[in-house]
Amino acid sequence: MWPEVDPFTRLVAELDAARVRFVLIGVWGANFWARSASTVFTTQDYDLLLPLDPDEVLRAWRVCEQAGLRLWCGDEPLDEP
Repeated sequence: MWPEVDPFTRLVAELDAARVRFVLIGVWGANFWARSASTVFTTQDYDLLLPLDPDEVLRAWRVCEQAGLRLWCGDEPLDEP
């Protein structure tokens, strides 16, 4: 069971455990490596860059579903892969 951890930090750990290749991008990518809370910025989105490999994308999708996350593009939920 996970202790009280930011959901995005937990997702990053679960993607890593599933051996999904990804790059953290945007503000949350920088925040992941922040040295202290005084250097953290906030936004409403979380960004990952995935390789154009169907197996990688499917593993990432499954990890997100297992974490209870739903994937959206704009105002529309993404359909099942």
